[in-house]
Amino acid sequence: LLMGATLPVLSAIYASKRHIGRDVGRLFAINSLGGVFGSFCAGFLIIPAFGIDRSSLLAGGIYLCISVAFLLLFGASRRVMQRTAIWFGAMSTLTLGCYVGLGKSNHLYNGAFYLGTVYDYGVAQYASEQRRALRSLRFLKHSPHGQIAVFGDSHDSMVITNNGKIDASSDPSGLVPRYLSAHIPIFLHGSAKDVATIGLGGGWTLSAILLQDVRSADVIEINSAVVEANRKVLYAYNRNSLADPRSTVIVSDGRNYLANTEKRYDIIISEPPEVWVSGVSSLFTREFYQTAKRALRSDGLLSQWVPRYEMSDNDYRMALHTMSQSFPFIYEFDMRRITGLSAFQEMIVVGAQRALDFSELTPEIRARLEQEGGPHRDRLLRMLEMARFTFSRGHREIRADVATTPRINTDDLPLLEFHTLRNRFRKYRRND
Repeated sequence: LLMGATLPVLSAIYASKRHIGRDVGRLFAINSLGGVFGSFCAGFLIIPAFGIDRSSLLAGGIYLCISVAFLLLFGASRRVMQRTAIWFGAMSTLTLGCYVGLGKSNHLYNGAFYLGTVYDYGVAQYASEQRRALRSLRFLKHSPHGQIAVFGDSHDSMVITNNGKIDASSDPSGLVPRYLSAHIPIFLHGSAKDVATIGLGGGWTLSAILLQDVRSADVIEINSAVVEANRKVLYAYNRNSLADPRSTVIVSDGRNYLANTEKRYDIIISEPPEVWVSGVSSLFTREFYQTAKRALRSDGLLSQWVPRYEMSDNDYRMALHTMSQSFPFIYEFDMRRITGLSAFQEMIVVGAQRALDFSELTPEIRARLEQEGGPHRDRLLRMLEMARFTFSRGHREIRADVATTPRINTDDLPLLEFHTLRNRFRKYRRND
């Protein structure tokens, strides 16, 4: 409101009737320069230093000061001065109240935009959960790529959120897919030495990679705040993986890095956020899989995490069909069978250039998980025992299934990005 009112007020004060075009043109030119300078300062200096919420309050405070300056300069009467003092006092009190009430960023970034559309949370229950989470805030950092927060409690439970949406959790149901997205392709490969993973999250996938006899583990993470959270808080939960001399953190966009690196990998693990998250859909397209294939050695494997819960059956077939354009041998692992939770609709899909052998997969993964240690080891093992672990479908079954969905997801037509965003609102559709 204040931002929109400033330019018209300035125009009314500055522009003369005789030269109104010239005067307004000057104001717009200055305003354009200020917009460029302000955007740079906001994105690279102010928001990273103060956060979105405090930066908004700071901007509002600046506009309040401008309004006071206007009244002092163009209203010289005593009555105007009194009104100015009242106005400034009232607005300052309001600003201070907003700062006190919204000073803790979790109130603004509590994931309501996502959780409110997906889950049937009652208002009282949701508010109670948020108050409980706020008391356990361990880390908070703003960056140009979003606000990263880490919450932990006395039960060794840790959650990392990006703009309020949970990206990783130390709960066993969250750990199992992270571990297995590394264990499965490494054991299937048999002799992997160089591994890359897109997305650091809580560092649990990296921890699983480093349990193996690998030579290097490169983590490509676009958000430096996630790396900082791992170094300051999450290291105690992921075996301090970033300190391992075999691990290397590359703060970059995962796809751009793979397109430009000369290094070749035995395994690439892709664990980005959900497809609908801004900037992520390009990691689920035909062009990305072509890029990943070029960054792999001839016998290399791609391990792709797929959030099945926001995809319709046709969407999921499209995702598999897209991947099969670059990897003719596709194998699917259903996390519902491993966790024993029917609502846990996550998939790990492994793409290869050759047929793979699964005969020794189960005992090897169990042996490695026994080495994990930590408070959740026994719970993880029990969860694996709940279901007979095997791949859900092989490349023949998948090939026959995706033949019914000829469309694929491309850079020019990123259907999955928009379909999954729409699917978040399925609970509001009566005939779904």
